[in-house]
Amino acid sequence: MERLGAREEWMEFLVRGRALAAAHQDLAAEVECVLQVAFLHQLRGNLAEASELLEGALAKLATQEFPRLRSAVLNRAAFVAYLQGRYADASALASTAQHAAPRDAVVEIAQNEFIWGVLAQTHHEWLESKVHFLEALRLSEAHPFHNPRMIAWGLLNLGTAHRRLEEQAQALDCYVRAVELLEQIGDRVHAAVARMNIGNLHLLAERPQVALEWYQTAEPVFRQVRDEVRLALIYINMGIAWRDAGDYARGGDPAGGD
Repeated sequence: MERLGAREEWMEFLVRGRALAAAHQDLAAEVECVLQVAFLHQLRGNLAEASELLEGALAKLATQEFPRLRSAVLNRAAFVAYLQGRYADASALASTAQHAAPRDAVVEIAQNEFIWGVLAQTHHEWLESKVHFLEALRLSEAHPFHNPRMIAWGLLNLGTAHRRLEEQAQALDCYVRAVELLEQIGDRVHAAVARMNIGNLHLLAERPQVALEWYQTAEPVFRQVRDEVRLALIYINMGIAWRDAGDYARGGDPAGGD
């Protein structure tokens, strides 16, 4: 449901599921629901709510033997802290998750590599981030029950590292592969993110008309799910593309100043 953009409806089911799990004292099921609720809050930009939920889950897991689940919560908490700009906290949580993950918890180890990759990007360490994303991708693809969504997200971030390293062909390949995977599993929102990234590559390569074609396939999805952050980004980039294409009525007069 969330992949199709039905975030509100999915939230209702998860909240009910969490309440039922708590009533039956099923801690593992309750924490799994918390992970998904926190993830939805993260997608909606409600980072404080996500962080609070995850802290509560970690407190409940402190005296329990659920190492894989604890690692999953730590990874999610680290990523939320990263999104909040709390990089020191994110690093500490990621380090704890790294040591908490059982050797066979390949999904969580891959997620941890992904988090170290985005943290490296905050310091503009693009080559280091690329190494982490490649390892996360390798682990994800090698898993017998590999998650195409995780692979696609890894490709999105690997594409960003390639772009920052001026490896534009590799970046485009990553984004195109991400679009294909995300559309196969019905994740319209992140497929739109990948399409926006492809548009950005064309904009940087001074192909504004091609960029606009990609942006116009992504913008309706962001509008439908009310993703205000990505709407703001894509409208800015569409304005630049219209301006560069000579459509000053929509893009603004480049001589008009900042």
